Parts: sequence; C-alpha cells; structure tokens
Amino acid sequence: MSATPTLVSHCHGKSRVRLARVWREASGRHTLVEWQVDVLLESAMERAYTDGDNSGMTATDTVRNSVYLVAKGLAECCSVEAFAVRLAEYFVATYPLVSAADVSVEQKGWERAMAAGVPHDHGYVLRTPAVRLAVALARRGAATTAGGGLRELTLLKTTQSGFQGFLRDALTALPETRERMLATAVSASWVYASSAPPADCVFAAVCAALCAAFLGAPSAAPGL
Repeated sequence: MSATPTLVSHCHGKSRVRLARVWREASGRHTLVEWQVDVLLESAMERAYTDGDNSGMTATDTVRNSVYLVAKGLAECCSVEAFAVRLAEYFVATYPLVSAADVSVEQKGWERAMAAGVPHDHGYVLRTPAVRLAVALARRGAATTAGGGLRELTLLKTTQSGFQGFLRDALTALPETRERMLATAVSASWVYASSAPPADCVFAAVCAALCAAFLGAPSAAPGL
C-alpha cells in the first residue's frame, strides 16, 4: 500500500527584488541606498499545494510591490536593518493569512563622492569592501528579531604572517616560513538584542574589529 504524501512545511515569497531609494532634502543634498531584497512568507496556504486553491495567496507580484511601497514610505534615511524590520512587520500586519515574514536584504556599497575635498550633494562612488547584510523575522504574536552581517570583506597584509609546525612527511614539499603575504575574504553574521539597534554603528565597529584582528599590529615588523 502506498503512503499518502503529507505536506510538512511550505513558504512562498519573492527573491532578488532590487530597488534604489533616494531621499532629497530641501537643501539639494541627496542620500542614496541600493538594496536587494528576499522575502519568505509562512501562511495558512496549505491548500495551494494540496488542492491547487490559490485563494488568499499573497502573489510574488504583490510581495515585490510591497517592498517598493515600504521603501517609498520611509520618510528618512535609515539603516538596512531598520528597513528589513519594517518590511517584515508590514507583511504580518497587512495579510491575515501570513503568520511570519522572513526578510533578507543586501546593501550595495555606494558612498558619497568627494569633489575638490567637499562631499558631493548627489554624486556617489561604488566602493565595496564588504557586502552588508540584514535580516528580520516578524512572527504573529511574537517579538520581531533583527540581525546583521557582511560578506566578502576582502583583506590582505604583506607581513606579520607565517605558516610553521605543520605535519611533514614524504609528500610535504612546502617549506616553513615566518614571513609571507596573506589574504582572505571574511563573512560574519550577528543577532541584535532588539529590533531597533544602532545598526550603522555596530556594522562599522564589527568591520573595524575584523580588520584589526586580521591585520595585526600596524608596524611593518615581521610577526611570526
């Protein structure tokens, strides 16, 4: 006798929603962010998978346009984490069948350009020492959680690194060294204690701590 299949879990949403948001001040100064957003929704939509009944389903088109709507509604520039929290809470508050919204956002590394030593009002340069990440999970009846992260923080140092004491046998040709160049790409993630953290300060502090730990003392003297 064949077993009856059971739907254990399910979710739906929209990935790779790209948007650029510009805030224009009366002074003529513009502030730009560029985000790529992924949204996963948990909802009471089992019937869509078991019976082909999509009534009440939040369509991918709706999810995408919701991302744009929430971004447009941000009166002031905010951290990417704050946007992720706002978006996750929007889905749970707006759609009764949605029980949870899991939002992930990548922020592109646009920085304000300089013109003759003065910050440009509307010009930006793409500098990406790391891809900034933000996540938020809003669940009906529970507190929203937020997290941050980074990917591909690429670091290199030309001294203060060595490789010694490793196993040597007949197949080992690599010589030991006390002095070499070293490069790597770092990824990290963290969870905030609240859904409204000082996210920009935390991100800068984490980047600085990772750089300091990897690069070592600022003098050029050999380390190991």
